[in-house]
Amino acid sequence: MKRSAFEPLEGEKENAVALVGGRSLARVVALRAAAPRELGAMREQFESRLASLDFEGDPLAVFLEYIAWIKDAVVQGGMSRASGLLEVTERCLMYCQGEERYGNDERYVRLWLEYAWTFCGDDADRRDVYVFMFRNGIGSQVAAYYDQFSKWLYAMGKTEECLQLLRTAQARRVQPENLIVRRLGQLAQSTSSDVDGTAMAQYFSESNPPTILSRRRDLLQQEHRERQLQSQSGSTRTSSSGIFRDDDDDDDTNDETTPHKGWSFLRSKRQRDKENRALPQGVIERGMNLGTLDTLDNTVSTAGKTKMAIFHDSLGRSDPVYTTLPSCDDKSEKIDCNFALVYDQDEEYSIEMILAVSRGLLAAGYCHKRRRLKPAARPVRMHT
Repeated sequence: MKRSAFEPLEGEKENAVALVGGRSLARVVALRAAAPRELGAMREQFESRLASLDFEGDPLAVFLEYIAWIKDAVVQGGMSRASGLLEVTERCLMYCQGEERYGNDERYVRLWLEYAWTFCGDDADRRDVYVFMFRNGIGSQVAAYYDQFSKWLYAMGKTEECLQLLRTAQARRVQPENLIVRRLGQLAQSTSSDVDGTAMAQYFSESNPPTILSRRRDLLQQEHRERQLQSQSGSTRTSSSGIFRDDDDDDDTNDETTPHKGWSFLRSKRQRDKENRALPQGVIERGMNLGTLDTLDNTVSTAGKTKMAIFHDSLGRSDPVYTTLPSCDDKSEKIDCNFALVYDQDEEYSIEMILAVSRGLLAAGYCHKRRRLKPAARPVRMHT
């Protein structure tokens, strides 16, 4: 029977994570057959190349090659810390952010979108990544960014913001343009709301410097309260949607000259999760640091008291005799055995001899008496 090319991956097929672009079967099989030391050497080669990115003509290509290698080497996905995919991806995003040539590079923009979709499981965290891209001009001329961002807005129930975002993309003539036109047609069929043509930059730029990203989690509740206040006061003032603002309490302090202040750097996911995680009250979980706990001293002092010997170790057993035996490789071996029993007066006995000594048969003589054999009887012949 012909051997299948997928046979080396039979044990991993259930845990393998599918990729949008797929994987090369030959590369995956070769990496699975490599020893851990070889994989470590390959990773060190990539790290050495990243250490000398100043001499590379295309640093993004080096990062993407490293990321592709991790995806092939770890078919279970890059969510584990051992894979290092998250750290390498964030290093690539932050390193290439200062390069103007990568602002609308489709490779760089798709890596941002993959980062938001793969590693940002929380909706608010994913929203921060999309807004960060908008305010820093990442993907401003790439239709894939507007397409994925609009899908997220529509899934969150933000239909008006979704339409405004797509119309902004259409006004900027992003490429490919037919993707934006198709998305607008799909939204036109699913909704009949008429949205004004206010520029999306007005919504995204209304921000004050946030202490940390992803700090607001009550976006829907805040918007609902704003609509109630508008209906009670009868004001016709058009308010910006909460999905594009960081703080609604300090609208008067907004500085239009620095709309991107506070969003020039994106913290790593582990830092954001660490700062935004609220500790449960009254619940003790595994691994939680509770500090020093006050305990009651219920121990009884035994100072000055003698211990009662219930069992004595020396009763019924002999003390072991330790002997160090030299070996040919200059390494001495310490054997825990009672050699006084096995070797009596430096004389070696076998197990059979020890058993004979215990029965008093070792010193006993053995006398062999010869006995004559009787002659065999002659056969009797029968006469007929």
